[in-house]
Amino acid sequence: MYNRHYIGLVIFYSQMNEIVFQFGPVAIHAFTAWLMAGVAVGMVMIGGLAAQRGERFAPWLDVILGAVIGGVIGARAVHVWLNWAYFSAHTDQIASLGNGGLDWHGAVVLGLAAAIIVASIRRVSINALT
Repeated sequence: MYNRHYIGLVIFYSQMNEIVFQFGPVAIHAFTAWLMAGVAVGMVMIGGLAAQRGERFAPWLDVILGAVIGGVIGARAVHVWLNWAYFSAHTDQIASLGNGGLDWHGAVVLGLAAAIIVASIRRVSINALT
C-alpha cells in the first residue's frame, strides 16, 4: 500500500518499508528517513530557541541525543514486550533493528524520561520548550 505525502505543493508516493538510501550493508528505509528528518527539524528548532535565548547549543544537543537514544531503546523494548511470544523463541533478534519493530508508546515514554534526566544533569530548563 502506498502512502501519500504532501510537501508544499509536491505530492509523492512511497512505501514505508521502501529502501531510500543504501550505504554498503546499511539500508535506510523510508520510515527511518522520516524519523531522521523529524529529529533534524527538531534540532534546528531547538537550536533556534537556544540562540534566541542566548544559550549554548551543546547542552541542548545532549538532551536531544538522550531523547533519541532513550526513544529508540524504549520503542524496541515495548515492541519486544508486546510480541514476547515470538521473541521468546527468537532471542537473537531482540536487539536487531534491521527487521523493523518499534512501538511509539515506548519511544515517547522512555525518550521523554531520558530527555528529562539528561536535562537535569546538564542543567537545561525543559520549561523553555513547553
